[in-house]
Amino acid sequence: QFLYFIESACFCAPGPYWQFPMKVHVALSAVVLAALGAHVTAYTYRLVGPQRSSQSDPSYYGRLEARTHRSREWETFCHTNFTEADARVACRSLVLNTSVVSFRTAAGAEQGSSSQTIVFFADVSCTGSESALSACPYTRSAPTCGHSEDIVVGCGYSTVPSFTPTGASTRYEYRLAMGGSHYGLLETRPSGGHSWGTVCSDNFTAADATVACRSLGLDAATVGFRTASNASEQGRSNQPLWIGNPECRGNEHHFDHCVQPSVRLCNHSSDIWIGCGVRAVPAKPPAPPSSWEFRLEGGSSAHSGRFEARSSSSAEWGTVCINRFGSDDARVACRVLGFEWGMGSSFGTVRSSQQGPASQPIVMDEMACTGHEERPDLCPRASTVSCKHTETLFLTCSTPTPAPTPAPPTTPAPPTGPGISSTPAPLPTTTSGPTAPPSLGQGSSAHHSGALAGVAAAALAMLLHLSL
Repeated sequence: QFLYFIESACFCAPGPYWQFPMKVHVALSAVVLAALGAHVTAYTYRLVGPQRSSQSDPSYYGRLEARTHRSREWETFCHTNFTEADARVACRSLVLNTSVVSFRTAAGAEQGSSSQTIVFFADVSCTGSESALSACPYTRSAPTCGHSEDIVVGCGYSTVPSFTPTGASTRYEYRLAMGGSHYGLLETRPSGGHSWGTVCSDNFTAADATVACRSLGLDAATVGFRTASNASEQGRSNQPLWIGNPECRGNEHHFDHCVQPSVRLCNHSSDIWIGCGVRAVPAKPPAPPSSWEFRLEGGSSAHSGRFEARSSSSAEWGTVCINRFGSDDARVACRVLGFEWGMGSSFGTVRSSQQGPASQPIVMDEMACTGHEERPDLCPRASTVSCKHTETLFLTCSTPTPAPTPAPPTTPAPPTGPGISSTPAPLPTTTSGPTAPPSLGQGSSAHHSGALAGVAAAALAMLLHLSL
């Protein structure tokens, strides 16, 4: 069975990528090939690099990627055994300058996304004369490379300059929780609105902390890290652990570009705290004294109603706006009321019958809790309120699960059996005044003789044991 590569020859639209399908290798139509029973596979290549100033310039550089026409996913090339001959054929496949070529391993932001397949081709072995990479021998087996081994190629360049791919997107979002502006529990979530989770501290290094601080836009020149020191510093039990055992080198532009193996062996006792701009990561700060009160009003139960708050400087209760309110905000609101955010909990806007007085103020808007705060007044929120009473928050919490009642202690039954009476012995009677010591004639002679016999028997047994 023959393998043919049929591709068109059209340039892509201007952008950060230089994409040029391979030239036609065999001048036979796909219809004829199909009639012959041949397998038709088409490959498209591109360089992912900086914005091109001119699409007509034959010199360009970037991360080398490829995909088949049956796939929408772009995949990268492994640098294993990659040579100048391979780079020259790659530039020829892209119809770019082949007079001078260069290549190297990708660094930092130049690397492929962690969501990309690793890798399209490995161990490519071109002679340099092939018209396209697909004509070169290569390995298409299970990858043994990471994106730190992605290939960057320069066509018309003697060395490949450093670059940041235009429009490079990130797979995860990051934030710090429980601490201050520059330190805290490192949390992450996949882009697209998933739940915030934690990062495992197993094998976490200063290089990982450096890249994490860089991803947060904080000072990465000096960093610190440690494991959560107690349960109060750990993520919630229902939080996912998204990333485990990162393997950053320290020069990556974003934490996404580090290898992130499985987190199956992690739990929240291994959650990582980092400090950006500091070497020693401070402990979780204690919550300041509260100047706010909170309550639920107008509901059908004690744990359901219109969520209201008032500061110590005001005698009037106000409402909270639902703008940008989420499950993390609801968790903190239920916590301050002594309830839980769990099964059966919900939030929404009040019905008309549940609204407070029209004159009631709206005191909180656009809350942004992480879910770890002890009270809503500790959460970031909008400095000004832009809300209507029809957007008042109605909250339903769940009641805490009661702790199991310990069983009452049981009194052990008195021993029974042959020769043992179930009737308790009478308590000894006492008389005032000194008591005379018992004499040998008052029934104590048998007791003393029995005791002496026992001592003699024990001594005899010890002598026999020593003699043996």
